[in-house]
Amino acid sequence: MIRIIRDYVIIFFVLGMIGLLLFNFILMPLYVNWRDEVRVPNLLYTNITEAEKRLDNRQLSLVIKDTVYHAESLTGTILEQYPDPGTMVKEDRKIQLTVAIPPVGQNLPDFVASTERKVRIAIQHLGLRLVNIFQDSSDIYHKGVIMAQSVPPEATIIPGDTISYTVSLGMRNVVKFVPDLLNMDQSQAIDAILSAGFSLGDISYQQDSVLLMETVVAQSYTAGRSFPVASQIKIDLVVTTE
Repeated sequence: MIRIIRDYVIIFFVLGMIGLLLFNFILMPLYVNWRDEVRVPNLLYTNITEAEKRLDNRQLSLVIKDTVYHAESLTGTILEQYPDPGTMVKEDRKIQLTVAIPPVGQNLPDFVASTERKVRIAIQHLGLRLVNIFQDSSDIYHKGVIMAQSVPPEATIIPGDTISYTVSLGMRNVVKFVPDLLNMDQSQAIDAILSAGFSLGDISYQQDSVLLMETVVAQSYTAGRSFPVASQIKIDLVVTTE
């Protein structure tokens, strides 16, 4: 009895497999052909010439719906298609394609005086590759502000070009210090005053039989005292005379 049941199971299994094969390879193709439908081939990452060959074999044609720049694809590469590969469609259907094109040149903006965050977003939007970020102090630009760029403003760029920029670490000299002028001669003292960012005030004289003539013996501000860089400070001197 068990042997008879086993034989029936085997027979039903074999007949089922035969029926499935007949459906997939005979009945379904006949049904599809009766409806004049074909399966859309995969055209992604091929070129237009290859796509036309594959579509002609199935009585299909193509139409370019859109063109975009894609950094990693050659010009003419098919990036998208509609309907998707494997979809059943009527014969003579036009398959819509998105194709890669060469980059279009544009003028580079002036990034100087912009914040680093704003510049990073702009660089990404332009499709540029950021190579180096340099840092330096500045007497003009605050910390985090771009103070120089490797490609000049208004230069023609395309996606994939490289760029570097220099970002400010902040002002290097926010204060200035009064120099030590004592025992300098008058001309040296004046040069030191001007080099330190101060102005020369009044010069008064006092007699001295020991020191050389025009030697500085007093100054109006103590050496080492600090003032804001932008402040206008005059330093008065007392020098010797005969």
